[in-house]
Amino acid sequence: MASTSVHLPNELLERLDRLARESGRSRNRLIIEACEAFVARARDNWPEGFFSGGELDPADVRALQGSLAEWLKGLESSRRNRSREPF
Repeated sequence: MASTSVHLPNELLERLDRLARESGRSRNRLIIEACEAFVARARDNWPEGFFSGGELDPADVRALQGSLAEWLKGLESSRRNRSREPF
């Protein structure tokens, strides 16, 4: 299992530890469950098959693909034009 470092405000960490003690679970387990719930909710925001494109007319699919290509080209160009690194 991969690991990561997360910085939490002290008050949130105290509340999280209290919930962990009360529920008999570890802080890590609570964080994993919260992340899983968040990801599940985010996934459910889109109707089934929304990104398949099966409902779109082929001309609309081509138009969307062209718009995406144009957007990506503009994004790449703006990144190259920066006078300094962002961070």
